[in-house]
Parts: sequence; C-alpha cells; structure tokens
Amino acid sequence: MTFLISITILCVLLQNIIRNTVHADTLYTGEVQWSVAENVHPYSEYKDVSLLSVYVPPNTERLLLLFRGASDPTSCGLKNITVYVQHGGFPVINPYNESFPDDFHLKRSSLKQFDVPSDNVTIRGVIAGPQPGTWYAAGFMRKFGNTHLSQKGFSKQCAYALTVVAVNQVVDEVWDLAIEDSQTVYLGTNTERLFRFQVPDDVVTYDFTVDKCVVHTVNKTTVLSPCPLYLTLSEGSLQSEGSYHLNCSEHNITTCHLEVGSPPIGKWSFLKLVRDLHVENLQEFSFRIKFTSYECDKPELLTHIEFNNSTHLNLTAYTSNTHNTAACIIASALGKFTFESILFTSAFLFHNFDLRPSPENELFVPDEFTMTTSFRIMNAEDTGGTLELGLTFLDVGMFQGTAVWMCLMKDRIPYKAFLKTCTNGVLLKVNSSDNQTDVAYIPYPEAGVWYIAFKSVCFNPKHIENVENCNKTPAVRFSVTLAPCFRKCGSYGKCSQFISGIYVFTTCECYAGWRGYGCTDGSQANSLTIELLSTLLLTFSNLFFIPGIYLAVRRHFYVEAVAFLFNMFFSTFYHACDSSEIYQFCIMKYDTLGFSDFLGSFLSFWMVLLAMAKIPHKVRQGLHMFGVLMIAVFMNYDRHGSWETIVPLCVGGIITAGSWIFRIIRFRTLFPSKKRWLKFLLPGFLLSITGVVVFSAVETEENYMYTHSFWHMTITLSIVFLLPPRKSQTKGHSHMVRDILVSKRRHKKVHFTRDYS
Repeated sequence: MTFLISITILCVLLQNIIRNTVHADTLYTGEVQWSVAENVHPYSEYKDVSLLSVYVPPNTERLLLLFRGASDPTSCGLKNITVYVQHGGFPVINPYNESFPDDFHLKRSSLKQFDVPSDNVTIRGVIAGPQPGTWYAAGFMRKFGNTHLSQKGFSKQCAYALTVVAVNQVVDEVWDLAIEDSQTVYLGTNTERLFRFQVPDDVVTYDFTVDKCVVHTVNKTTVLSPCPLYLTLSEGSLQSEGSYHLNCSEHNITTCHLEVGSPPIGKWSFLKLVRDLHVENLQEFSFRIKFTSYECDKPELLTHIEFNNSTHLNLTAYTSNTHNTAACIIASALGKFTFESILFTSAFLFHNFDLRPSPENELFVPDEFTMTTSFRIMNAEDTGGTLELGLTFLDVGMFQGTAVWMCLMKDRIPYKAFLKTCTNGVLLKVNSSDNQTDVAYIPYPEAGVWYIAFKSVCFNPKHIENVENCNKTPAVRFSVTLAPCFRKCGSYGKCSQFISGIYVFTTCECYAGWRGYGCTDGSQANSLTIELLSTLLLTFSNLFFIPGIYLAVRRHFYVEAVAFLFNMFFSTFYHACDSSEIYQFCIMKYDTLGFSDFLGSFLSFWMVLLAMAKIPHKVRQGLHMFGVLMIAVFMNYDRHGSWETIVPLCVGGIITAGSWIFRIIRFRTLFPSKKRWLKFLLPGFLLSITGVVVFSAVETEENYMYTHSFWHMTITLSIVFLLPPRKSQTKGHSHMVRDILVSKRRHKKVHFTRDYS
C-alpha cells in the first residue's frame, strides 16, 4: 500500500512539473499511467518472461519510464531484473547469447534495455521521440550457475515483482497540414512552429517544397532569398531515427526542395520549422509549403490465367496505365484465412475465384513497374506467433536470366531504392539460375499494416550485367503465413502456448540441452548417448527395489511387498516418460504416472515405518488403509509441497518411535536389541539420510540423472536393512504378562522367537 501511495504521489508531482512547462515556445502536458505489478522469474526460455504494456499517445515528445523491482519477503536476496522495452510487438531477446535460427529477421524498432534492482528503488529511463501506440515490456531475472532443485517449502520461497510507470510528455500545440493543398505559414515572434500531417494511402513518394518566402511591410512585399528557415522532418514520431534536415538559408535560390520516398502510411509525420535567428531586423515573414505526392495505381483489369496444362497453375495478372509516374501497381490486400482453431495458425491470401484457399499465392511480376500488396497484423491476436515468408521462382518458359525481389516493410510501401536494399524491412530474392526459393521468419511481428513489393529484372544469362527487357513476364509463388513457432521447434523442442498477464504467446520448449527460439542452438546440447544414459539410469535404478520386495515376501510382509512393487513399477515408467524427450516411453498420461510415482514413494515409507512399529496386527491393518487415503489426498493437493511430505513421515515415525518407547518403558530393556541397532538399523538410517541429503541439498538440473538415480538406490537399499526379520504376531496382553512373570521367576531374559529383536 505504501508503495502504491508513493508511486501515485510521484506521478502527480511529475505531471505538475511537466504541465504548463514552456520550452522553445512549446507547451507540454503530462499523461501518467502505470501497470499492475507482475511477478518475474529466472529466465531459461522465453516462456519465463513477464509481459507488461503501456500506451503512448500521439504527439509525445518524450517518454519517461519508471521501473521498480521488489521482493517478498523483503529479506530475500538482492536480484537484478532485466527489462526489454519494444514498440508494437513483444521484445525478441537473447540474454544468454544463444544463436538464432537461420533466416530470422531480428531488426526491431525501438528495442531498449534497462536493469532494475529488486531493492524498491525507482530506476528512471527516458525514450526521446517514442512512436505512438502500445509499448511492451518483458521482465525476467538472469540465472547464474547451476540451478538447485529443492523440495518446495524446505528452502526460503522468494517472490520478485516489477512495476512500470509511464509519464508521457505530450506537445499541446501542434498544427495540422493538409498535404493535398498548399499552405502559407507565417513566422513572427515565435521562433519555431510544429506541424503534423499524414500521407494518403498508396503514396510511395512525395516532394516537399518551400517557396515564396517574403517579408510583409505596410506597403511593400519583399522576397527573401535564401529563406531564413531550418526544417526537420520526422516520420512516425517527433524525433525519429533518420529524420530529414533541411537548411533553406544555405540555398541561394528561392525554392527549398526535399524528396521523400516510402513515407509511413497511416501515421503522423512531424515538420518542425525554426527561423534563422542570425537574420537581424526580421519581425515577420511568410512562406508557402507545398506537397506533391505520387501514388501507386489501382489495377484496371484483373485476369485469371491458366497455363501449363500439366500443373494448371493459376496466376493473377494485372494491367495498368503504363504512364503511371510512380511506376507501381497496388493490388488488393491479402485476406486472412485461419485453417485451424489453434491460435496463430493463419495464411494471408489473394482472393481466389474457386473459393478454395491455398497457403501460397501466385503472381506475375512485370519488369515495367512494381507490384505491391499488403496485409494486416492485429495487436495481441497475431503478435504472439511467428510470421513466415516464402518466395519461389516459377519457370514459365523463360529464356532469359531473371531476378525477382520481394521486400516487406511495416507501414511503408517499398519503392525504388527502398525496394532493392529493403534497409528497414525483410528482403527475399530469387533468380532463374541458382536461387529459386528464399524464406524469412519474423518472430512476434509488430502490429500494423505490412506492405509487400515485387520487382523483376531480366538480363542476358551470359552477361549478367546487361539488363534487358523481359520477353515473358516472370512469375513467382509467395506465401505469408502465421505459425505458432519456428518450424514447430524442430526435432529438439515442442511448441507451447503461454499466458503472461493478459497476453498470449507461443514459444519453443527445448530439451536435450538445445536452446534458442527454434531449439537450433546445439552448443550445449547433450549427445544421444548422454540422453540414453539418463533414461537408463533413472529407470533401471528402480530395480534396486527387487531385494526389498523379495525380502518382504520371504518374511511374510505381503502388503508391504505390494506397495514396493507398485512404487517400482510406476517410478520406472514415470522416469521413462519424463527423463528424456528423445528416448521417451509413456504407457499412460504423464500426470497419472507422476501421481502414482509420488503416491507409491510415500506409501513405501509409510509401510516400512509401520512394519518397524510394535503394534497389534489389526491396528496395523487400519493404519495401512488410513495411510493410503491420507497420502492420496496430500499428493493430489500438492505432491511437491513440504507439509504434504513431512506430515505422513512424521506420523509414521511417531507411531514407530512411540511403540518402541512403550516397549522400553514397559519391559525395561533396549528395543530393538543392540545387535539389531548396529547391524541393521544404523546402516539403514544412514542410507536413508544420505539419500535425503543428496536429494535436497546436492541435486541440480545439471546432475539430476546421477543424483536422483543415487537417491533411488539408497532409499530402496535401506528397505533391506530396516525391514524386520519376520512379521511379528503380537500376543494378547494377558499372555504377554504371563510370559514376563514366568521369565522373571526363571531369572532369564525374554526371547521371542518371532519378535523384532
């Protein structure tokens, strides 16, 4: 509660500081929001990240992020929480330098990293010119050294949490520009002015011009040349990377010109105008801002063409006005088709006249102009999967060398130089000679509209540098699909869905030491021999139950023998199903095997303790049934809990110890005998204690197959020493008293031929 109050006070103070702050004639306001505290965990795979989000409104000039890490209880050790912040999609992180799968597209926009200690101290981070929209934060703790495996409740349970507070510094005074019309702007006492505008859909480039720069007096208008003006054009945000800067005062002409290619569509671009203060005696001047935009044409004719009777390939062909200045055609957007009910399993397709969706699209790519289409990635609905792209060259009887480029960019139409280099996008390229297929993968794609542009070039096969007109129109097959994981995680992992807060995502769970997003990093992978050895050790170490089972049958402990056999059977097949994903054999559901293994283990402990106890036979039978029911309830409630383990063992130990103490007090003699203590009980207890110590204090993820197998051997062999020599038949009280009196009269010690002595 104190933490929440302090955060609230801090946010109010920050908001008051930012509000009504004037800097360079700009008025700001502050918008504050915070996330609910989210637990963070040690990172082994992406499933361990905790996801939070904040929203950045338009016109935000600066984003202030306040991180606070805390532990519960506060006496827990200090940990460092690593936080990655990403705009538009879940952060793609690599904390342990694992190698990524081939053909992975890793360039992310605005990925930031922060380190937050868990000491309740606020860590401050600033992002200048953030892109508006949802920002995601992924928090986790790094693991160092071997990971100790401890029984729940035996070690201190510490929880760590992360809270994120966002303070947005929003510019109040922003003027809108309509780029369809020219606009006259006046700069007087204000030294700068901020405008924003959006380019229309399908625009691939535009020219920005500043001209007619004049000074107005009472009876006179004077032309200024050069115009005393500095311009900064930022795309998508107030301070974007790669902003355009133009100094009109350096030009000795009356017109200041800038050409912008592949502008962001559907997003605000910001134009900051600053007057040159070095020009003296200049009170007010005006100038004209003019835009000239160039759009892709819509197709004039859509033709369904069939060729090559052997395959009946159906291609989409477009015809257009060849006098198009932009020299590009934009086709209809790809539609999203979901093939299964599983999340993140979709394909983006062209309209098909047969209404039979195919996961691949076929398209003619003329060399005269660029072909363009688009598709939309939805926020949360699609961002938790992996976007898969494929491009294949189709041989349609080409007698020339042909190359086709496919460029994918978010919120921008690839155009001219942007298409062939695809600097901020994903580039696929195929040709008719040696590279006929190309693929790319985008993990956790950012939400928004993605544009795909195609361009073809024909050349002489003998002289590649000689570009020619294409005799036939090249054709390609391309696919855009959304899958849960990269190639279903290959041979060393499985794809699973996880939920963090309100967000759903898929990731690979790797095994056999493989790592990475697609389980393709084998730098620390186990060999097949090690995996087989692990399975054999954990399963066949349960065969050490056989001496105990044989001894129990030989000494007439039939109920105990059944419990040991049950434990051996289910422990063997539980580890055969659990120890390795490569050598795996499951005879029934994993949860059933796990429950039966834990039930058999604690039931065996219970049976041994009752067999050692000196109690009447009928009482022992009742306690057998009581133990089965009690342990079954505890194991179903929490089979990994500490109290669920301690209570049955303590109850059985109290019953055994109580019966021994009663015998010692009643008959005033050591029970069991000194010989039995030295030869059997002490070795049995030492074996049990050694197994427990190794299990609880030494066992780690790395040495699990050795230590857990050792635990199997020590615990099962202790049965041989702890099991009584013969199941005692307790006599009635009157017969026992009579025997004692007779023995006293004869001045001899009592020797029961079938007793625990």
